[in-house]
Amino acid sequence: MSAKGIFSDQWLRKMFDNKKEERHIDYNYEHLPPVAMANKVPGFGFTLEWAVLVVIQLLRITINKIAIDLDESVDDLAEQLNEIACMEDGTVATYKKLWKLSSLAFEIEHRGGDKLVSSDLVDMVRSVRNSGNDGEDDLAGGLDNLFQFIKDLSRSAKEHDLNTIQDYMDLFKTIPLPAIAKNFREDQSFAAMRVMGPNPLVIERLSEPLVKFPLTDAMYRQAMGDGDNFADALAQGRVYVADYEVLNGAMPGSFPGWQKYMAAPIAMFAVPPAGSADRRLLPVAIQLGQVPGPDTPLLVRPEAGASAAVQRDWQMAKTFVDVADGNYHEAISHLGQTHLVMEAFTIASYNTFSEDHPINQLLNPHFEGTLLINNLAQKSLIAAGGTIDKIMAGTIDQSRIFGARGAQSFTFQFNQMYLPRWLARRGVADTEALPIYPYRDCALLVFDAVKQWCESYVDAVYSSDTAVLNDDELQAWLDQLASFEGGRMHDIGIDGNIPTRAYLSELLTTAVFTASAQHAAVNFPQSTIMSFAPAMPLAGYTPTPGSADFEPGTRYVDMMPPFDNAIEQLNVGILLGSVYYTQLGEYPKNHFDNPQINAALATFQQRLAEVERQIEALDPDGDYPYLRPSQIPQSINI
Repeated sequence: MSAKGIFSDQWLRKMFDNKKEERHIDYNYEHLPPVAMANKVPGFGFTLEWAVLVVIQLLRITINKIAIDLDESVDDLAEQLNEIACMEDGTVATYKKLWKLSSLAFEIEHRGGDKLVSSDLVDMVRSVRNSGNDGEDDLAGGLDNLFQFIKDLSRSAKEHDLNTIQDYMDLFKTIPLPAIAKNFREDQSFAAMRVMGPNPLVIERLSEPLVKFPLTDAMYRQAMGDGDNFADALAQGRVYVADYEVLNGAMPGSFPGWQKYMAAPIAMFAVPPAGSADRRLLPVAIQLGQVPGPDTPLLVRPEAGASAAVQRDWQMAKTFVDVADGNYHEAISHLGQTHLVMEAFTIASYNTFSEDHPINQLLNPHFEGTLLINNLAQKSLIAAGGTIDKIMAGTIDQSRIFGARGAQSFTFQFNQMYLPRWLARRGVADTEALPIYPYRDCALLVFDAVKQWCESYVDAVYSSDTAVLNDDELQAWLDQLASFEGGRMHDIGIDGNIPTRAYLSELLTTAVFTASAQHAAVNFPQSTIMSFAPAMPLAGYTPTPGSADFEPGTRYVDMMPPFDNAIEQLNVGILLGSVYYTQLGEYPKNHFDNPQINAALATFQQRLAEVERQIEALDPDGDYPYLRPSQIPQSINI
């Protein structure tokens, strides 16, 4: 269900009321050094509608956990929750939902008992309900312990042994089992994760052999068949690599008591030649380290009939790539390159624009909730002893470093992150060489619609390039984004200015796309893919195959997370990947008072509807739903 944001105008008014009292947000570079974050979140907060959506998911994972621990049906609780979730939208309905959710929380707690469900559940839901009754918009206090509650929920009053992949499937009692569980071990599924999974942002075209990846033509032919060869595939641009060099040397963690393992792998993929019946990406070989050697053998996709040990090592190698991809995803692609980038934009806009500045009016709906969700995350989710510390492969300091690097990789080359430019730089824009890349194809459709909207908006506001250059507030905004005492962004602007309407449109397009579609692409697969831990475990629990410490009798399932970590990955994945609040293109009623802008907005909304139809035609089975405009929120609010 995609919420339309019935309280968004209320949030904006509250924001501006607070701005009259406190016109400046101080920067903090110690929360996640050296990234710019808000030292203190202003008084504006989430809406009741958002809080209801969060509470629904919170109760959803709690009911599922009770079903696991009690080993009995709690379908009646799940049905009650579903009935509440399906109630009509609207102000009155929101209050009705809150009261019903409060009663259901009490029943859930009673059913689960003190050992299974913390009393914080009822307190949290009641706090949200009472915030609504008191007419206050700032709900941060009610959900301040949200991530701590999720961490506590992973604990169990009984022992749970996970000895088979089926045991991991059985953790989904009242929550539907993700479809990925049926085929995640297949080679085609593994390759598909690189182009339509949670992190379809790493693969790059390879134009010549990699010295550090000594693949021979014989190895290539083993994987791709004798009808193809390595030299031709390179020359035709059909070879791609996912290189996780950024993870090299990462310090593995052991919190809260299990030694964790990760690698900095290189995985090679290829597309069959033109004219082939099936031109989907296929895996060729994997090296679980940056330097070839005895501990990091190059593992080639096995031929049919390979021994059980060879098949196991290949399966484990693929999973260690998924471990690396998951850590890259959470810290870099997700936290760093969406949440933290938009934090800098939000603070600079708040500090420099007046309430009625037209660029402020455009961007504010795309900032809703960002500072508060980031603040909640840095206080608990990515803090020492928090969920990220528990389930990800590195130490918490290492994960935080990766998050900072992710932000810097975007903010240090902002002008290069313009989507068409970024795809071309990675060599993945060629639809003939790489014909099946759902992220690219869907993202470009949405991006083009956002681009047209931003261009029309700028043209309606500024009559000329001179008008842009002479807008003091606009230029001050850029100055703060780029300042070392501000957003610390590099390669933004042209010679220190926003000189033209064309460049302003480009800048706004990247900002709006990042806050909406790009975040949707990396956020929502957490529910539909990453919640099933074996599909993308965030840590390995055995040494890598081929390494000196690897024991020959190791089973594939041995590298999977223990129960507490698997259930916490499930819980946080469902929560973060299931809250759809607001929808791209749906601004508050009467938000714009310029007729030309409103006409452009109507065109934007029509274009998004057409993009929805185009994506449905490309993907009728809904295998890649994350960039359908109806599933893209306006802002990073979860």
